[in-house]
Amino acid sequence: FWSAGLAMTAIYALALFVWFKRGGTHSPTPAIPAERSVLFFRCLLHYFRLLVFPAKLSLDYSPPLRLLVFQSPFWLAASGGLSLAILALRGAAAVRPLRFPSAWVALGLLPFLHLVPLPQIAAERYLYLPLVGWSCLAAYGASKLAERLAERRWAGRSLRFSLAALLAVLLLLARSNNLRWRDEMILWQGTLRISPDSPVALNNLGWEYFRRGYASGAESYFSRALELAQAPNVRATACANLAVVAISRQRLEEALRRTEEAHREDPHSARPYRLEGQIFLMKKSYGKAAAALSRALELAPYDSESYGLLGCLLAETGQTARAKESFRRALFLDPDNTAARNNLRQVERANPSEPGD
Repeated sequence: FWSAGLAMTAIYALALFVWFKRGGTHSPTPAIPAERSVLFFRCLLHYFRLLVFPAKLSLDYSPPLRLLVFQSPFWLAASGGLSLAILALRGAAAVRPLRFPSAWVALGLLPFLHLVPLPQIAAERYLYLPLVGWSCLAAYGASKLAERLAERRWAGRSLRFSLAALLAVLLLLARSNNLRWRDEMILWQGTLRISPDSPVALNNLGWEYFRRGYASGAESYFSRALELAQAPNVRATACANLAVVAISRQRLEEALRRTEEAHREDPHSARPYRLEGQIFLMKKSYGKAAAALSRALELAPYDSESYGLLGCLLAETGQTARAKESFRRALFLDPDNTAARNNLRQVERANPSEPGD
């Protein structure tokens, strides 16, 4: 049993930190040991709070979890974390059945307390493995409590009532979280209430505003995301989003400056090249558009939107047979690509029987 638990923990940590690690991602883990110790205790308390009462969940936690040394919140966090650790060790030492689940919780949490650099400040998914040990601890505690109260009728009823009330509260919390996931706008607005400085939430909320036709509001969110973001991939996303807003307002030179900035942040992102292809197509610079779209498809060979733009470019230059092929490829990759479907119909009406179709 011990070997299985240790093996699962090791595989999970390897998957997150080695096998699926993204290159070039900025880490919020501080380099200074004192600051890292502060974040260690803050995250420890944060995760224990979520294990006990999973409220105020967030898709992306922003750096307010970090505290400065020699401030009172640091000492509160440190003393609270040490108290929890001491209680867990004493309980595990005194009661043999508690040793394994306590060790499981500790082994599962340690990799995510910023002992090594992490790609984000905190995440609920880091609790998936520790929850196994935590459930064992909860089950053991409930069974012992039930044994002690078995002969006291009033106590047993109180315990059942308390457990039912706790279950009802947890069900309401789960229902509340599920309602947030029904709508992108509500989801990211809720994330920003908990993590107001999250560039990821700002980018996503801005995109939802843009999708609904509020370009001005979207631009302010994207600008704020670019101001706060430190990770190159997040900064590149914000630049590309600002380029999209500029394209929608026919500010093509500004859009090109934004795509160039996105290239500097993340040279391996295909989206800025696709946007450049769209800009050059609008400017009727067909050679530059072809080069940009070729690079976009080289980096992302299954991008439906790039194939759709390539089809528009081929249709504009009179290569209708290849344009149809490109539109069909775009629809094969994404059947919901409405622009590609409409463009294909338009080209087919104008050229119903081209050789090579």
